[in-house]
Amino acid sequence: MQKRPGSRIRKGKTLTSATIILIALLMVIILGLASTGMLGTNLFVENPILKKDVGAQVSVVGEDVVVFIACGEDAADLTEVIICIEGVRLSDQEARQAVVNNTCTFSGAARGVAGERDVSMKGVFSDGSVTSIRCSKLNCV
Repeated sequence: MQKRPGSRIRKGKTLTSATIILIALLMVIILGLASTGMLGTNLFVENPILKKDVGAQVSVVGEDVVVFIACGEDAADLTEVIICIEGVRLSDQEARQAVVNNTCTFSGAARGVAGERDVSMKGVFSDGSVTSIRCSKLNCV
């Protein structure tokens, strides 16, 4: 018995088709899992229930960083502010200050700092929740 030259080609085509179908199926599964993960993350991040409405302004006065709570529905519930300044190491006590008369003063937080720095602020509210309230640039002289 002789092998037909065409049978080998047909067998190769079948194997190639199965491989292509398998790869396409895997890509669809991976794409589905990735989009589900991204959608779930987006819903968590954009959930309005977790957000607090607080308007805050940050400035440097001498060597101190002063945060002024300007407005917002949840401003009255804000009890403490936690700051993080790019390139500045603050102890937990230095980075966390109570809100007094809509103002927080972080004494010496800008000592020895020059130039523009990123600063992020988190708010601690009377219900115990902690959420980000502002990220901005801080100009230190």
